[in-house]
Amino acid sequence: MGTEIQMAGALHAVSGTRSRSAIRLSAEVSAECLAEARIPLNGIQQLIYSGIYRDHHIGEPSIASLVHGSIGDFLPLSTPLPGNDHPDFFCFDISNGGCGWLQGIQLADAFIRQGRISRSMVVAGDAPASNSEKRMFPFTPAASAILLGEASGDCGFKKFHSRTYPDFQTDFTTQLLWTSPPGRNRNSHVFSVSMAGEFISHCVEAAEHALKEFFQLTATTAETFDLYVTTMSPCGFSGILGDKTGVIDRFILPDTDWGQIHTAGPGFGLRKAWINGSFKKSGNILFLAVGSGLTVTIAWYQKERNK
Repeated sequence: MGTEIQMAGALHAVSGTRSRSAIRLSAEVSAECLAEARIPLNGIQQLIYSGIYRDHHIGEPSIASLVHGSIGDFLPLSTPLPGNDHPDFFCFDISNGGCGWLQGIQLADAFIRQGRISRSMVVAGDAPASNSEKRMFPFTPAASAILLGEASGDCGFKKFHSRTYPDFQTDFTTQLLWTSPPGRNRNSHVFSVSMAGEFISHCVEAAEHALKEFFQLTATTAETFDLYVTTMSPCGFSGILGDKTGVIDRFILPDTDWGQIHTAGPGFGLRKAWINGSFKKSGNILFLAVGSGLTVTIAWYQKERNK
């Protein structure tokens, strides 16, 4: 039994109320994903949320539960009625920066392989916590969703691999500060995001090292994989890594209007591959995410060609 990718969605908003709510963006993209797959809301048994920058810096309850509670508001009338939740439905958050989305998939895959559930959705979304913070927020407000289900054949995720490089742990840091935001006279809780100038070079270095390990563990090479879907932040990462591996023609590169997308980045790459047909044509697909820590997570997804 394996785990099949059944649908992928991506959404970004650069202005307006939507751009200041990670919950709304995540609920919207989840609804679009379900509608396109023609799956009712009660057709999923699990929802995992992996965003970092949340509405008003909410810690509890889980953002996954708030996203799930809002999905029905955005489902089109043509979508099957949501009905009641699946009796075994469960949702939770996972926080691991740019690697959270891919590690959420790893968790969902484990639940599906064990027969605990038959379908899961992993959602990542980030947005500035308030209107006053949007001027300091370095990322594009965006969200992506992936719908995973039990595979009928032998396709699915073959191998996950993660590695952390603590030597680079201070390259990307965030702090919740009690300070006065720009243009404000009163203090409030504000996220301070700091990225070192060497962050992108260290991300590429760590990714190269992790890929070398992964290829050795799986007896594969860069040419084994028909498609590479990677993190889109820091900007330029996917192109540099593609050049380093020598197979940049197999990498999904960001569109110019995406901006700097954080946790939702790999989902944007997957959605682009889904639309342009490269996902359908590929037999072996490699996902690679990198984030603070510095952590690299890799996943090998294999499917029948032309499926």
